[in-house]
Amino acid sequence: MARPSKHERHPDFPLASQRKLRGKMFWRFRSPDGALDKVLPGEPGDECFAIAYRKWEKVLNGTSAEIVEIGHGVVAKSFAHAERLMLKTEFWNKLDEPSKKLNQRHITKFLDDYVTEDDALKWKDVLVENLSIKYMRKYLDRLAREKSSGHAKHMLTAIRKLMKAAVYEEWIEFDITNPHLSYVADATDGHLAWPDEYRMMFEEKHPIGTQARTAYAMASCLGNRISDVATIEWAHLVKERVRMPSGLVIEVEAFHFRQQKNRKRTGGKEMFLLVTDELAEALAPLDRTEGGTVLKTSFGKPYSKAGLGNRFRDWRREAGIPEGYSMHGLRKALGIDLVIQGVSTRHLMDVLGHSNPAEAETYSRQANNRTLTTDALMTLQAKKPQKLRVVK
Repeated sequence: MARPSKHERHPDFPLASQRKLRGKMFWRFRSPDGALDKVLPGEPGDECFAIAYRKWEKVLNGTSAEIVEIGHGVVAKSFAHAERLMLKTEFWNKLDEPSKKLNQRHITKFLDDYVTEDDALKWKDVLVENLSIKYMRKYLDRLAREKSSGHAKHMLTAIRKLMKAAVYEEWIEFDITNPHLSYVADATDGHLAWPDEYRMMFEEKHPIGTQARTAYAMASCLGNRISDVATIEWAHLVKERVRMPSGLVIEVEAFHFRQQKNRKRTGGKEMFLLVTDELAEALAPLDRTEGGTVLKTSFGKPYSKAGLGNRFRDWRREAGIPEGYSMHGLRKALGIDLVIQGVSTRHLMDVLGHSNPAEAETYSRQANNRTLTTDALMTLQAKKPQKLRVVK
């Protein structure tokens, strides 16, 4: 049997006592027989102290916070327990793999983080029903301060998935973080759109027929995300008759496929993208007899998304193009070119595969203002009637 505590107990919290460790005094919850000995956050009177004390008191009494075995010992109805249940939910299984990895990374960090900076209670041991908006806000504010508001925003998104699992299990009636907590990601330039100068440099370095040029052409001519560039197959290349706005019916060659984004959750948006002359020229020398993906490794295998991203970074560096210009930047460059040509937001959404008009309108904000304003005023000038000049 463990040795009982020698320190005096707190009158309002009879199982709480102070202890000195490495020169610092802190409070702990200790059972009469010493078998249960846990650090408590803060001081008596603090909300986090009371929550942690009640939790361990329930554990000691064998009530709702009993220890259960789910892979390893976790407190029932805690955030750690919610994670185990979340992984079995339908809404989690419908997420695509990149979304799962991103959220799981944030959830793992959250569970292992401390509620306060006093290094006492971890979030994994907090009962979901005892969640305090005050301490959650302090935690997220700390992340925003130490890293970025975008990091805090993504962390909150991940935490809300745990809250959703808790609602499903009827531990709580609703998610109290929504709408009481909100973070907006810091504004950034994101992926840089490729200027004509860098496009010419890349094309000069990587001739038609190379993997580099094929990946470049599919990204710049179709505006595909890297996940689609890696997975589009020759079987997606079709010839169909299309009725144009003028009423003329023409036969075109296009890639007809469903994009990878949201593929598991919604099936992915259906795409029909014309093979332009530039893209046709890039595809012409490629071997189509074996089928499969259009873009293949030197071993004849499809690229993974991560593998293609790493390889494209090498190709960009070989062309002498500076950091910040990724494959996604070619997609952005196409969007801006379309805006300059005067296409509508609906056209942008269809070409680039966006489901939200706000996403498509970001290209309008990044288009060259000098080009747009000059074109707009010259168009207006051309439509105005010419003034009669009287020569004296």
